[in-house]
Amino acid sequence: MHSLRQTVGFFAPIFVPIGLGLWIAHYGFHFLIGVFSIVPVFQTFLIDHGITLLGQSPNWALTGVDENITGLAQMAALLGGTFGSFFVAQWIARRIYPKQQFAALLPWAFLILLMSYMAIQIFSQPMEMRGTLMFE
Repeated sequence: MHSLRQTVGFFAPIFVPIGLGLWIAHYGFHFLIGVFSIVPVFQTFLIDHGITLLGQSPNWALTGVDENITGLAQMAALLGGTFGSFFVAQWIARRIYPKQQFAALLPWAFLILLMSYMAIQIFSQPMEMRGTLMFE
């Protein structure tokens, strides 16, 4: 029989895949919504230096990928991390508690599901771009 401290130590690696999935989902969102913003920034640079080859004003409509694609990418990263954590948790439970692997896996599976649910709730909230001007 293992102590609570040992059990938590055994199962600590389950947080790596879900943490990576959350990290990729969050930073991937920021990358995808601004992936094309280099174009109007470069246009502004050229206009400021008297070069109007790409137009008289920057095209700020070019910013990022569609919201639906961004949301799908976030969910894919989150689900990948969730399933990765389930896989690691099952592997650890089978290795450490071979006769009671389902009982050992159950609380950790609940925690992984809870974390995933909370992440989905957070990612589904609108994110405003505070401090920026709306160009139309």
